[in-house]
Amino acid sequence: MKIWKEFNSSHSSNISIIGTFTNIDDAEKAYAMIEDFALSSWEERHPSLKEFNEHWAAHFHADIPYIGIFAEEIESGIDNAPDINRNDGTITISHFRSNNIGGIIKLMRFAGADKIVVE
Repeated sequence: MKIWKEFNSSHSSNISIIGTFTNIDDAEKAYAMIEDFALSSWEERHPSLKEFNEHWAAHFHADIPYIGIFAEEIESGIDNAPDINRNDGTITISHFRSNNIGGIIKLMRFAGADKIVVE
């Protein structure tokens, strides 16, 4: 007899995050920021929270270190490159295979999203 102890690795998740912006210019600016964040864990772009904050303060917005992004949020644990698209005032991140979406939600709110839906 074998006894299996299972746990959810979250890799079977397939989440879509949709942010709607009233201002199309805000959506355009937010797209590059959100794309960098969503892909940073997959591509290992930022080895530490300190380096993440320094890069973002220089390239996106000086207040990024103060919005409360945590190391666990930049290390989402995704095992694929999600699809990230912008259509006018809507940014959609699909095929995001992780439940660790807190950082993306924070960034969308910071960037000016009026509505965020997670499916």
